[in-house]
Amino acid sequence: MQNVHPMLIHFPIALFLTAIVFELVSFARKNESFNNTASKLFILSAVAFIAAAITGLLAENSVVHSEEAHHIMLDHKLFQLIAAGISIAIALLVFFFEKNTRIVRLILAIFCVGFMTYGSYLGGELVYRFGVGTSLQVTKQHEDNQNEKAVQDVGKDSSQTEKSEEENEHNHQH
Repeated sequence: MQNVHPMLIHFPIALFLTAIVFELVSFARKNESFNNTASKLFILSAVAFIAAAITGLLAENSVVHSEEAHHIMLDHKLFQLIAAGISIAIALLVFFFEKNTRIVRLILAIFCVGFMTYGSYLGGELVYRFGVGTSLQVTKQHEDNQNEKAVQDVGKDSSQTEKSEEENEHNHQH
């Protein structure tokens, strides 16, 4: 299966941040229309978070990455799953308790933005620093494998050279 995670990751970010803008405007203007839009956007962003999380979990084991990148990947996963969980909690509050939880959902949204922002930063590090999920990483992995093979070949050649030298010495002595 093709890695579709990169195609989906921007939707929860954009939808969630837009929901917060509408939520803040609804507070400032006491406007029900902005509140309704924010509520719908919070629900859509939760759905987008779920899609991004599922594709991210599937991509985790399908992309070539170094040990160092793997540690960053684990932190990226943790922060984004926490953000997704908070987003889902907000969507459930919107769906079941619309009127009485606006302050709570705004506070949760602020925490979610923190987790989402740092998790997104780590995702950017994976792609732009380590080349995870890109042809650059595949090429680098291929080069590393070629270098490792070359080192092994050099090791074999040097041991064969040593054996040849020992055989020559042995033959000259007799």
